[in-house]
Amino acid sequence: MTYYAHSATLRILDAPDLHEEITLKTGMQPSHAHKIGEEKTPGAAWDNSIWMLESPLGPQAEISEHLEWLWRQVRPHVSYFKGLKTSGVKLDIFCGFRTDTDTGGFSIEPSALAIVTELQIPIEVSVIVV
Repeated sequence: MTYYAHSATLRILDAPDLHEEITLKTGMQPSHAHKIGEEKTPGAAWDNSIWMLESPLGPQAEISEHLEWLWRQVRPHVSYFKGLKTSGVKLDIFCGFRTDTDTGGFSIEPSALAIVTELQIPIEVSVIVV
C-alpha cells in the first residue's frame, strides 16, 4: 500500500517582537514558536524567529483539508494578518507532502486556496520521497 502524508502550517517569520501580540490579538496558540538565539538543542541556537500554526488534522488528511482548517482559524482575523503583511512581516503557508512512491503527487481544491489568495502570501512546499 502506498504511503501518503500531508501537512500545512501558517508561518510568521522573523518578527520575534510580535509573537505575544499575535497570540493575544488572535487568541490562537502557536503550534511552535522560537526566537533567534534561543537554544535549539544543547550547544546550538536558532538562527531565525518563527511563529507557527500547524493544522492538527494529521497526516492522513489531504492538503486541501489542512489549508481549509487553517483558513477557518485565520479568517476571523484576516484584517490583522493583512496588517502584519502590509507592515513588512513575512507570512507564508508551508505544506509538507511525504510518500513512498516516486509517482505520487497531490492536488489542492480551489476553495482551499482562499487563505493564500485573501492574504496574498506564498505557499512553500516540501516534497519528500521516503
